[in-house]
This record gives sequence, C-alpha cells and structure tokens, in this order.
Amino acid sequence: MKKINTIVRDNYDRYTALITEPKQTSGPGLDLSQKKGTSKVLHACQIPALHSDDPIDLWLIAEIRIDRLHDFKFKLRAPGFMGEPLLNYDSAGPTHRNEGAKSLPEQIVTTPHFNCYDEQGRRIAYKTAPLTDPEVVRELEDIDRCVIHFYEESQLTHHPAGYPTISLTAPGTLPFAHHTNADPHAHVVRFV
Repeated sequence: MKKINTIVRDNYDRYTALITEPKQTSGPGLDLSQKKGTSKVLHACQIPALHSDDPIDLWLIAEIRIDRLHDFKFKLRAPGFMGEPLLNYDSAGPTHRNEGAKSLPEQIVTTPHFNCYDEQGRRIAYKTAPLTDPEVVRELEDIDRCVIHFYEESQLTHHPAGYPTISLTAPGTLPFAHHTNADPHAHVVRFV
C-alpha cells in the first residue's frame, strides 16, 4: 500500500481549491538554467504564483533534461501547505499505477500524465482528454506548447501574455536579448 498524504486527506477542500481556483504568474517567463547540485543535463526554474483567494505561497516549477528535450516536468507547489507538489505533469518516464482504481485503464497510466491526490490522500495519475489523442500528444512533446496545457489544467494565467515564454540558458552564457527587427549594420559607415 502506498503512503497516504494525511495533509491532503484532512484538508481536501483547501487542496482542491488551490488547484482548481484561478492563479496567476507574472514576469518575463521561465528561464530554465542548470539546476544547482545536479548533472549538467537537468535545467530548472521556479516562479511565484498568486492564488485568487488564498494568500499561501505558490510556486510553478519547470524542469527539463537538455539531452532529451521531450522529457520535462511542470509542478505546482505550496511549501507552506505540504512538501510534495499539489499537481505535476510528467511528459516522459515510468507508467504510474493507481491503487484502488476499478478498471485496468484507470490503474495503469502511461506518460504523459498529470499527478494529483484523491480525497483519501492517495497519489493518482490521470490523463486529460487531449492526452488521450496521439496527434495532440506528439504536439505536446514541445515544452512551449505543453506549458499552455499545464496552465489550462491548473487554472493558471500569466501576466502580461496569458502564457509564459520558455527559454533555456546554457551554463556560462549571458541572457542577451535578441532584437530581430534591428539592423545590425545601421551604424556602419561605408567608404566609397
């Protein structure tokens, strides 16, 4: 038997409100850089999220393996409420087995999938309707597209654009802005 999360079980109404009620992130976006204390392949970042009714500290965390760009995770955390993520998305990895599920498709959930807790405090995996369509799943292998799906499922919006931009910063590089409409030769003097 898997571990029961008693915090969720005893506070299930608040737990579901933290997930299902509107939340907002803001700022320039998600800049995924090398996660300290890990191998060079894992990049991560976190940005704060504000809940519409609950003053608890919420964090959106994104992680990606740069050697396998289709292997990424999104997590919604509330450290003041519990240590584990409230909701997370796994794009790749092992199949999850839901204990107590009646049918085999509910018991065995392959990636990609979301993870949350049920009213008894058991960690469960589930697929949204788009995650059951192979065409959509192929599109969601792109982290830029999948962040939109995570935002929709977790009732997040991003200020000012609706959804955050995602960028990868390699170790030792500076995050210079690239202006595509600027002429790089505008200040060059030509001698004829």
